[in-house]
Amino acid sequence: MPPKIKGYHEIAMTVSDLQRSERFYRQALGMSVLFRIPGQCVIMMMGDPPHRFLGLWLPGTHSALANQGICKMHFTMEIDIADVDDWDAHFRDHSVHAPKRVKENGDVHFDFEDPDGHPLEIWARTGTQLAGMPGAEIPPENKGLFFGQD
Repeated sequence: MPPKIKGYHEIAMTVSDLQRSERFYRQALGMSVLFRIPGQCVIMMMGDPPHRFLGLWLPGTHSALANQGICKMHFTMEIDIADVDDWDAHFRDHSVHAPKRVKENGDVHFDFEDPDGHPLEIWARTGTQLAGMPGAEIPPENKGLFFGQD
């Protein structure tokens, strides 16, 4: 068994317009710019230190994404459950279509897209138990992690 992975540091994705994407992630999601490489990328920061990073790269400028155009990528960001109403209002104020879903365990999700159509999600957890997914096969040792599965 390998050592434990603690989380992620950066997600890198391709975008078609650096300025438009930077503006969206700054205004709609409150991220800040760590640095820019003109004509290549903008690296955004989210959260409190130690920050997590989102690399916004033009096609063909990142070695790991070199042979890709704009390919759709999904990722989920975490918010506090106490901030759900503020996020709902913030999305409306910024004309971001972000329908709210409430799961059976009370968790709240907002699903939306960035300017390039990347499907994004914000998730507010109510506790430690996860909501199940239709058709999911849960190994017996993980049943306690899911709401209503113990």
